Amino acid sequence: MQLMLERWIHAVWYNSALSGLVLVPLSWLYSVVIRLRKLTYDRKWRNQFRANKLVVVIGNITAGGVGKTPLVVWLVERLQDQGYKPGVITRGYGGSISESTQINEQHTATDVGDEALMMAQRLSVPVVVGRSRASSAALIQALNVNIIIADDGLQHYALERDIEICVVDGQRMFGNGRLLPSGPLREPVSRLKMVDVVIKHLHSLDSEQGMVLGNPRVWQLTSTEERTLSSFNGQTVHAVAGLGNPARFFDSLERAGLVVIKHAFPDHHRFTPDDLAFGDDLAVLMTDKDAVKCSAFARDHYFAVRVDAQLSSDVEASILNAVNALDAHGSN
Repeated sequence: MQLMLERWIHAVWYNSALSGLVLVPLSWLYSVVIRLRKLTYDRKWRNQFRANKLVVVIGNITAGGVGKTPLVVWLVERLQDQGYKPGVITRGYGGSISESTQINEQHTATDVGDEALMMAQRLSVPVVVGRSRASSAALIQALNVNIIIADDGLQHYALERDIEICVVDGQRMFGNGRLLPSGPLREPVSRLKMVDVVIKHLHSLDSEQGMVLGNPRVWQLTSTEERTLSSFNGQTVHAVAGLGNPARFFDSLERAGLVVIKHAFPDHHRFTPDDLAFGDDLAVLMTDKDAVKCSAFARDHYFAVRVDAQLSSDVEASILNAVNALDAHGSN
């Protein structure tokens, strides 16, 4: 039922400018609410938390996944290369924890959410989940970090920020151009004029402000065996995706030469063994975000696909120069 609802919503948002018109009055109301909310922070009528570290927010202005988390991973690793000590704060969507909490080895995806757990396992930095980005920033700034990366924090104005990075889906863009719920926009497109860096998530780096997800590696969930995605070329595989835009994952496998049997699930779906019981021994490929939820019941033919964010040289320089400039002059 949830998947059918998501598909209907996406059809309304992205396939027809005329569909969803019955919801337009609700979008007008939503517009008033978000404008008034932002005004209360701009006029300092509501308190904002000022961390004593640099704060970089990575977000988007549309509902659903656009590749923010791979960009967070990329930025953390680049900052580490430059000698920074970054930490990550995130909501932990799909998890049960609401109070700001540092992820440890005992936490599961049920506790902290799939993306948060994946980042904590992949990155050697503190990762804090919690409903309030401000509270999470207050916690993580005491954990031996000197720069805070806020995953999906663009609309969380209770946390002051030094740099804003917005990721745009280069394929779907802004759909019908309307605000929620009749369209996909969390904020008007004019919001992009206020951010420091806008990045388009593309299939190939043909843009000065582009990002692609590349360098795919595949590993077996029941071992440490790693393979190249090309080793599956020509094979028929089951592709499993609990993502906001599963078509992007399926398309990437098909472009790599795989014959894909597609299995789309709702975003942040909590997988069970029955979900992956396809009645054969064909390889089952999934994202590393979904793999953290399937490792407990993994079988030898389950594989996770990990990709890296790859940025155009211009956008990479824009981000790192902005961070270094603020660090040199002091942002607090």
